[in-house]
Amino acid sequence: MSDVLYEALARTSLLLRLDAFPGVAASREGDIADGLRSVGVRIVADRANLASPNGQTALVTLVCQCVMLGVRLDLDIPDVPQLIPQPPLRADLPLGSALVEWAGGLFPGCLIPGESPLITFAIGDTATSDAVHVTGGDNVAVLDNEQTRAERWAGSAPYGAIASAAAGAAEAVRAVIPGLVTQLHQPPPTEITWKPRRFSPVHLRVPGMVPIREFGDIDIVSAGAITHAALYTLLRVPAFKAAIRTIDRDLLGRSNTNRYALVRAGDIGRSKVDQLPDFATDAVRITGAATLFNEDALWDLGALAPRVLVGVDDIPTRWFVQRQRPEWLGVGGTSHCFVVVSDHRPGQPCAGCVHPIDDEQPLGEIPTIGFVSLWAGLLLATSLLEPDAASRSSTRRIEAHPMGLYGPVSLRTMPQVHNPRCPVCGIKSSAA
Repeated sequence: MSDVLYEALARTSLLLRLDAFPGVAASREGDIADGLRSVGVRIVADRANLASPNGQTALVTLVCQCVMLGVRLDLDIPDVPQLIPQPPLRADLPLGSALVEWAGGLFPGCLIPGESPLITFAIGDTATSDAVHVTGGDNVAVLDNEQTRAERWAGSAPYGAIASAAAGAAEAVRAVIPGLVTQLHQPPPTEITWKPRRFSPVHLRVPGMVPIREFGDIDIVSAGAITHAALYTLLRVPAFKAAIRTIDRDLLGRSNTNRYALVRAGDIGRSKVDQLPDFATDAVRITGAATLFNEDALWDLGALAPRVLVGVDDIPTRWFVQRQRPEWLGVGGTSHCFVVVSDHRPGQPCAGCVHPIDDEQPLGEIPTIGFVSLWAGLLLATSLLEPDAASRSSTRRIEAHPMGLYGPVSLRTMPQVHNPRCPVCGIKSSAA
């Protein structure tokens, strides 16, 4: 395998080493990447299930997420016209051709099938044997290994389609684990997230609605993986209109390609905030400010927009954004295979209440995997679109466990109370 692909899979290999195989030395992360690249995944879809925007979104999302995992793909899909733009794909190509062009450029060799697939995914109710059906509806995500229970894709609100595909990518990783056990000469993981188990169906209701008005100006602090996932969602939402400014000073690197939902092969080395405007439309205007968001930057940036999304890893930056007191603030964060998204208005429990401790990232490189970032961005986007987001009388916190979507607490919403340890509002709340 080339050095390019080892670098692209570095964050995923790090996550698997730390969480699934903690007894493996750091020097063997390349072996984990090799294990991922040796796995075959088959994805099949018929024309009936690709006759709606949601069916196409489910297919594109699943293919892209599997490519980012580094597995080898066997695609059995018709080359139908794109019904809606499907970024990061080229809009001037039919769907299958666009997927092949994007995947082959970003992860060379990923479309060379293995001898036999480890897992087969069927989009909607596509007929095939021994498959996990990636199905659902506008706001429903379903994985099921029984075709008679699978629904044909329809509709255009993308939340269920994106979530179903993210759930499928998690199953692909779970299927890889036994092979890694053998290759690494390690005992099977015992931690519940990674412990091998039989397939369990997934059935989730996913938040999200079609907006009924233009959102105006929105600022996004960080143009990283969560931002990519949020924009990946918003660009597919019918009738969504906004003027979005992203704020980030970093460049796109090869190690970002395991989780950045809108990255393409030709983007490596570009400024993150210069790359995202490539996906702007008449309805969604995207601009960028290439700067680190801090006190000095405020002089040039001016006041923040009324609505602000934060996807930055750095926790003190989340606190600094909160101190600017935007009218509405949404914060998305991930840690290994855990997602937390919260939204805040002035006077309510704030971003510091949810994230009171600066972890200072002692590892340097952050262990990440694509479908976890995708969930964070999806939930952040749906929080923005909630009809009462700008008037809700309490802070809402959403937690998700993307490797445990079959469980009773896979996705839950709860209120957030004032935290006396909060570095932003804790002193006020404790004195009250």
